[in-house]
Amino acid sequence: MPTYDQNVIIGFARVFTGWDWHQSGTIVTNPPANYIDPMTLIASRHETGVMPGQSYSKLLLNGVTLPPNRTGDQDLKDALDNIFNHPNTGPFVSRQLIQRLVTSNPSPGYVYRVARAFDGYRGTDPDGSPSAPRGDLGAVVRAILTDYEARSTTFLNTPGYGKLREPLLRNTAVIRAFNATSASGEWRVVQTDASLLQTPLRAPTVFNFYEPDYTNPGYIAAAGLVSPEFQITSETTAITTANFMRDGIYNGWSSSVTNRDIKINPTAEQALAGNPTALVERVNQLLMAGQMPAQMKTIIVNQVNTVAASDTLQRARVAIHLTATSPQFCTQR
Repeated sequence: MPTYDQNVIIGFARVFTGWDWHQSGTIVTNPPANYIDPMTLIASRHETGVMPGQSYSKLLLNGVTLPPNRTGDQDLKDALDNIFNHPNTGPFVSRQLIQRLVTSNPSPGYVYRVARAFDGYRGTDPDGSPSAPRGDLGAVVRAILTDYEARSTTFLNTPGYGKLREPLLRNTAVIRAFNATSASGEWRVVQTDASLLQTPLRAPTVFNFYEPDYTNPGYIAAAGLVSPEFQITSETTAITTANFMRDGIYNGWSSSVTNRDIKINPTAEQALAGNPTALVERVNQLLMAGQMPAQMKTIIVNQVNTVAASDTLQRARVAIHLTATSPQFCTQR
């Protein structure tokens, strides 16, 4: 339900005036970019006057107003409190976290149960009497991952359940699963905007790499479902993301043109290379939680068998590569 209009947008815009890149000492007009330290408030640039035709300085949600002639820190605190305590914040945050962690299309009941946890309700707390602090994200994530809709196998074959794994998380899943090491100790990877259409901390807008309500034209749209991650999926990125994954598995993930900083070490998988069925089953458990379809497993086992039994590393890489670039792995259920 709509909860704000253009005047509220203007009010919040006035709240956030005066903040610039972190700097200390003499304030300069164009300080260098600083992505690590907190922003600096430049008091002379913060809007303290009244809104045109009004007696207040800023209009916020639910008709809350801020008086004129206050500091930027005061306005910022009150504005963030105003957003945090709005009744829509719990459902809004909860739905998007469910979309990132479990399924793109959570039921209203799922969102409701998680939003209750955000609002501080625990167990049988009655309405109006939450027993825990509002906004405990640890409790929210726990509610998401332990909910019936996240854990019951009855949902696995339900149309619309699950999500497309974003390309970056496909790669980190493989890196985490196979005893990876970092030569630098810093886990460096080059900018991946071109290959994956996403690089950590480089989302093109404040709305992330894709919108939570994006729906892919065709069958998904016709079913009335949303598919956020498909917004960065196209004929081109379907190939570039698969190529990026293969390159990482076989050669390591690069931090520059010449340096391969992160490499997997599939020694446990190599030990099973003499038994392709057991090898593929191990990869199935590590990457797909044992959900690999029988036909897919047969195809990968047959491909592993084409590699000389003496080349255990290649056999392990083939099993990992074919699993990690499959549509079944790219879909999280």
